[in-house]
Amino acid sequence: MSCRDIPNPTIGGIARPSRRQKVALGRSLQQLMGGRTTPFSLREEIDDSWVRQHATNRDVETRLTSLRTDVNASSDWGINITKLADQAVSESVTLATDNELVFDVQSGEYWIVLLNLFYTASNASCEFKLNYHLPTVEGIIAQRFINAADAYTTSGQSLTAAIAATSLVLGGATTVRAAIIEHQFVAGAIAPFEVTFANNGLTAGSDISTLKAGSTLRARRLWPT
Repeated sequence: MSCRDIPNPTIGGIARPSRRQKVALGRSLQQLMGGRTTPFSLREEIDDSWVRQHATNRDVETRLTSLRTDVNASSDWGINITKLADQAVSESVTLATDNELVFDVQSGEYWIVLLNLFYTASNASCEFKLNYHLPTVEGIIAQRFINAADAYTTSGQSLTAAIAATSLVLGGATTVRAAIIEHQFVAGAIAPFEVTFANNGLTAGSDISTLKAGSTLRARRLWPT
């Protein structure tokens, strides 16, 4: 076996430039040097520069991959709750607190909350009504949900006491629907963040609104860290 048959050596798993690549670089340098032969030390510097550049690129790619993993990881939220059982409100328009999608906050804390909710309503007249208990003095709310026409509806607004007192009516249907809701708020008191729901109206028949198992709540305290 000749030396040319031996694969390029590596440094830290990064291959040195091939003979063809070094020849091309050498020719370019010779043209810059007026046709003079490239010194051996300069050829070695080409090797070292190549390795350093590729090592830097690989390090950046590794860091970006790690960052993407951290951002998408459930543990990065701090609070990560998955609802284990269905909960229903029957024949009532009074908001009931969900037993599982709840966490405590302290006064002055800044939070971001992401809700992925699945729900049903027993008929089109009763409709599923959603709200929250928020210890809030200010904040922003963004909402997206599947309406009665099976189309996504979105809204976004600054959160005030008046808006917080107004429930979000998501419609009624026996088919499971989805709502994606994001909150950013600063707590004005020590209190729990709670998801509440009920029927929006009552008919002569059976009116049942259900918040389904598999719904999730994720929350991250932004300040203090």
